[in-house]
Amino acid sequence: MIYQNNFSFELEALLAQSLEHIRYMEANRFDELAGSFSKSLVLFGAGGLGRKTLQGLRKIGVEPLAFTDNNPNLHGQQVDGVPVLSPSLAAKDLGEKALFIITVYVDSAPGGIEPLIKELALLGCKNIISFISLYWKYPDLFLPHYAYDLPSKVIEAASTIMKVAPLINDPISQNEFLGQIAWRLNPQVALLSPQASHTIYFPPDLFVLKENEVFIDCGAYTGDTVLSFLNQSNRKFRKILAFEPDPANYKKLNQLVDSLPTEISTNIQCSNLAVGNRSEQLRFNAQGAASSSRSDSGGIFIQSEPLDSLLIKEIPSYIKMDIEGAEVDAIQGVTTSIRKYLPILAISVYHCQDHIWKVPLMLNEISDQYQFYLRRYTPRVLDDLVLYAIPRYRKLT
Repeated sequence: MIYQNNFSFELEALLAQSLEHIRYMEANRFDELAGSFSKSLVLFGAGGLGRKTLQGLRKIGVEPLAFTDNNPNLHGQQVDGVPVLSPSLAAKDLGEKALFIITVYVDSAPGGIEPLIKELALLGCKNIISFISLYWKYPDLFLPHYAYDLPSKVIEAASTIMKVAPLINDPISQNEFLGQIAWRLNPQVALLSPQASHTIYFPPDLFVLKENEVFIDCGAYTGDTVLSFLNQSNRKFRKILAFEPDPANYKKLNQLVDSLPTEISTNIQCSNLAVGNRSEQLRFNAQGAASSSRSDSGGIFIQSEPLDSLLIKEIPSYIKMDIEGAEVDAIQGVTTSIRKYLPILAISVYHCQDHIWKVPLMLNEISDQYQFYLRRYTPRVLDDLVLYAIPRYRKLT
């Protein structure tokens, strides 16, 4: 664990960094690290992040020399018109002639970016950096990208972030919050505490499920959380409402529900809807995956509805949201039900930089009857960080 005591003091010290210094770092770190190689680039990682980096570089007139990637199936191929070399060949041909930018996520523990730098250095590469400083230099092209954003925004929000401190009281959550804020200020530093070991959304030390639970699953995907709920509740519940906007995922969700015993499936209602703050049609990037999300460039339209209008005849007792960054809008659309019924809430807060402080403050504004807890379920910052808001009457003592 990175911090044990004096949560408010440690948080205040973390946020006391000079805004002027951080803005200077954002603007100049890439140039300082790149030196004369700022336009002679090799991108290490030809996946989604590498392709996004390529697209942004082309907008400023920079064409990378190559991709390099540890996936042997890509070697000798092209990705978006750029050749993909093996790391050994890239190092041999370009190791002293180019800047190698690591375009894979570097927040995994242990070690962060260091193992990747070591791998390239051992092959003979002389100039190696993370994509982060490039993204800071050109924020209009690259940011925000999930929780990656300018660290100056964290410092600018310092007074707001400090308002969260009184709301988070258990040591596990305090350590997680501090580590997450530190990561947002410097994503190359791994300061995260160990991940939770229990099943996601069902922390046994915080609450227990009731036999008459009405479980609302927003972002139901293909039914993984529905299955977890059934296992954790011993299949004793009143009702499950599962919302999934991606058509391919929704089809699999229905297939799963149809495969269950009739006495179970009749109490599960699936809807091919997104949840938001108003009734509207949205463009949607349907990938048939957990990362399907709203997008202005999405290929299909999906219907979005506020949960309050969908729960008119229901008394929700537990609401879970993992909806790819749309959580704030969805909370705005369910404020009446939250205030009236005080359900347990499990809200993903890893999709956007500010959700880790914005969401608890929103919920506390809706009702002061909640206590807040953070739990993370992978070694990575960018996956499965859940904020639990538990009404006092449901909290285990």
